[in-house]
Amino acid sequence: EGRFRCLAVRRGGELSGFMVVVKDGGDAFAYYAGLDYAMNAHTPVYHRLLHAVIGQALEWRCRRVCFGRTALDAKARLGARPVPLSTWFRRENPLLNFAGGALLALIPPAGAPVRHPFKDSP
Repeated sequence: EGRFRCLAVRRGGELSGFMVVVKDGGDAFAYYAGLDYAMNAHTPVYHRLLHAVIGQALEWRCRRVCFGRTALDAKARLGARPVPLSTWFRRENPLLNFAGGALLALIPPAGAPVRHPFKDSP
C-alpha cells in the first residue's frame, strides 16, 4: 500500500511530463518517465520531475533514490552519484556464455559525471 506514485508536471493545465516512482524497502526507484521534449527545451520539465522524485522519497522516508543510467548529467547536478552495476546473461550454449562474457569485459563502462552541488560544512 502506498508504494507506487505517478508524479506529473503540468503547465497551463496540460501535462508536460510524468515519472513513475516505486518504493522497495528503503529505496525509491524512478522507474519510467515521459515528457514533452519541445517544452523541456525551454522549461526544466525533466529537472522538476527529478525534484518531485526526491520529494516523494523524502515523504516515504527512503534512504536512497535510484534514478537509473540515463540523463546522467541532470542527475549529477542534483548530487546523484554513480554506483557499480553488473550484467548477467546466460545462453544454453556454454561456448556463447564464455565468449559473451569475455567480449563484455572488453567494453569499458561509460564514465558518469560526478558533481558536488552541496557546500561542505565547516
